Amino acid sequence: MAYRSVKTVCSAVQRKAKNLAKDRKGSTAIMFAILTPVMIAGLAYGSEVGGWELSKRKLQNAADTAAFAAGTQLRSGRPESELETAATLIAGEGGYDTATGTLTLASPPVSGAYAGDPNALHLTLRQPIERKFSKLIINDPVYVTVDATALVNNGRPACVLALSPTASGAVHVQGSTDVDLDGCDVAANSIASDAINMQGAAQLEADCLSAVGGVSTTSNLDIDCATPIENGPVTADPYRDRVQPTAGSCAPNNNAWTKKSGKGKPSPGTYCGGGQIKGTVELDPGVYILDGGSWKINAGADLSGDDVTLFFTGGATIDVNGSADVDLSAPTSGNYAGIVIWFDRADTGSHKFNGGSGFSVVGAVYGAKSDIEFTGSTTGGSAGECTQIIGYTVKFSGNSDFDTDCSASGTSEIRTAQSINIVE
Repeated sequence: MAYRSVKTVCSAVQRKAKNLAKDRKGSTAIMFAILTPVMIAGLAYGSEVGGWELSKRKLQNAADTAAFAAGTQLRSGRPESELETAATLIAGEGGYDTATGTLTLASPPVSGAYAGDPNALHLTLRQPIERKFSKLIINDPVYVTVDATALVNNGRPACVLALSPTASGAVHVQGSTDVDLDGCDVAANSIASDAINMQGAAQLEADCLSAVGGVSTTSNLDIDCATPIENGPVTADPYRDRVQPTAGSCAPNNNAWTKKSGKGKPSPGTYCGGGQIKGTVELDPGVYILDGGSWKINAGADLSGDDVTLFFTGGATIDVNGSADVDLSAPTSGNYAGIVIWFDRADTGSHKFNGGSGFSVVGAVYGAKSDIEFTGSTTGGSAGECTQIIGYTVKFSGNSDFDTDCSASGTSEIRTAQSINIVE
C-alpha cells in the first residue's frame, strides 16, 4: 500500500479549502436561515411595543374619566377621601386594574400649572403590563404611568343656598313677599322637582336660579339668565371646613343681654339658657356662644356690634320679632371670617327673622342643618358688604333686599353651576 507524504496531504487539504471558499452556492439560504429568527423577533417586539402604547392610551382615557369623576366630588365640597373613592371606581370601569395598579390623587395639585389651586386636582395612574415575547429576555413587567388634571371652573356667584338634598321647596318664596337679590343666584341642592318653589304673588329678582332638581316659579320671577338652571350640579357649602366654636363655662347670668333700660354690654363668651333681648345691647368684637334655650329679640330691642359672630348651639334658637333692630357685621379675618350668625351643624332647629324687624347684617347667616325663615322686612349692608343665607332650607315670606357685593365682607364665595374641564 502506497502512502502519500505529509507534504502531499497538506497540499491537497489546502486546495480543497480554497475551492470551498470560492464556492457561493447556497449562501443566500444560509444567511436567510440565520436572519429569519432575528426578523421574527423584531416584528414580535414591535407588535408588543404597539400593545404597550395601546394600553397606555386606554389607561389615559381611564385617568381622564376618573379625574372628571373626582372633579364632580370636589365641586360638591366632598373630602379628598371621597374624591379618591370616586376616581378609583370610575378608573376601574375604564380598564384600570385596582388590584395591581397604583392611583395617586392630590387636591390641590402639588406641582404643575395648577399647583396650589383649590379648584383643581391631579390624578396619576401607574399600571404594570405583563410582557409577552420580551419576557424571554426580561422578566420584569413594563410599568405605564399617566396623569390627568381636572379643574372646577368659576361658575356663578350665589347669595342664597339651601343644602337639603331632598326637601320639596328647599328654597321657598311665598305670599306677598318681594325678594330682591340682584347681582347673585339662588341655589338649592335638593333633587325634588320643586327644589326652588315660588307661590302666590311672591316676587323674586335674582341673576339666576340653580337647582339639582327642578324649579317651580310664577310670572313674578325676574332673572337675568335665559331660564332657571334645572338638573344642575350640587353647590358646595363654602363654610364646610370651618371649625366650630367650643362652648365654655356659662356666664353667671344673662342680664347683660336682657336689660329693659340703659345699655347692656355682654363680653365675648358663653351664655346659657336663652333669654329675651328687650333693650339696647352693644357687642364688642368677638365670638358669643349662645348655648341652649330660645333667644328672642323683642319689639323695640336694638342689637348691634361689629366684627362679631353669634354661635347658637345646644339646641338654641333665635326669634327676631316686631320692630326690633339688628345691626351686626362679621369679622373679616380668622376662622370665623364672614360668618355673623352661625347655627351648630348638629342642631336641626328652625330660626325665624320675622315681624317688621330691621334686620341688617353683613356676612353669612349659616346653618348647615337648620331651617331659616325670613317673614319680615330685612335689608342687607352697604356698598362692598353683603348678606349670605345658607341653611338646610331657606324660606322667604316677607320683603327682603340684600346687597350682594361681598368684596369687603370677609365671606367665602358661594359658586353654583360650575363646570369641570380636564386641563392637563
